[in-house]
Amino acid sequence: MLRSSAVLLLALWTVPGETVHIQRTPPPAVIDGLWSARVHTSKSGTPDPDRIQFQITLNQGTNHGWNDWGQSIRRADLTNLPSDLVARQDVRFELRREAGTVVFDGRFEDGRGVGTLHFTPDAAFQRMLEQEAGDALSERELFSYALLDVSRAFVDEMRALGFSSMTLSTARTLRIHGVSADYVRELRAEGLNTADIDDVVQMRIHGVTASFAREMRALANGETLDMQDLRQLRIHGVTPSFVKDMREAGLAMSLEEMRQARIHGLTPAFAREMAELGYGNASFDRLRQFRIHGVTPAFVRELRDAGYTDLSDMELVDWAIHGRRLLRTKRK
Repeated sequence: MLRSSAVLLLALWTVPGETVHIQRTPPPAVIDGLWSARVHTSKSGTPDPDRIQFQITLNQGTNHGWNDWGQSIRRADLTNLPSDLVARQDVRFELRREAGTVVFDGRFEDGRGVGTLHFTPDAAFQRMLEQEAGDALSERELFSYALLDVSRAFVDEMRALGFSSMTLSTARTLRIHGVSADYVRELRAEGLNTADIDDVVQMRIHGVTASFAREMRALANGETLDMQDLRQLRIHGVTPSFVKDMREAGLAMSLEEMRQARIHGLTPAFAREMAELGYGNASFDRLRQFRIHGVTPAFVRELRDAGYTDLSDMELVDWAIHGRRLLRTKRK
């Protein structure tokens, strides 16, 4: 692929008196596409007027799989976007980033907009990025840097935090997953080791925040929790509310046991139902065995309806494993 922004000089050396012809490549090509937008909605379901949610489709081919984009952009970053998006109106606004400029044309009404877009890469940024990568980049790749707001300032900010090998390419990965300098600082304020940027990215991917770390450590009862522990808890859905619910159900378990409980489907509701059926003193390990082998409250009721009452914990597990015939033999 040719570098669309590189200036190629072809000098035809001639004898004195002849004209020297110089050929230059054209400026970076413009990418066209379509956009739709609306006021961003937060995770809690409430409107966030400070951000606009865009859905973008580029007109170019799908060789790189980057034709469709969903991106939330700060309203303050959009030049000339009207403050009132309810009235029906034609609009023309811009997103100016170091990697290039996106111009949006279209119409807004009732807080929703549609239209076309044109992206022009910045030639200087493209040269710098291609020198760093050692390869040419497509306009679609450059568009991703613009949409994600990857800049030299962001790279410098991350380097100042100790990530000396940070590149524009790595910075784009951070932007994709929402890793910011503030996020790193917040994790460090909780005493977490953020020396490895890959670990930080994994923490962000799985939703480990400083507040999550703080809450889980308060519930740890002396357990030491590092970044990997916190990530595993998030992966398996062990939240502060889950821990509190389990303990309110009478299960005084460690956080590692809580993680195992999540893996095997042991919930507060399950523990309460089994307690109501007379198995409130069952240990965590026994409750886990119940879940592994399919001993459920419904299963216990079914056995009682068939005349099998007052079964011990182990008899329940044996029944589930070996079936009715074996249990009948044991009870004779």
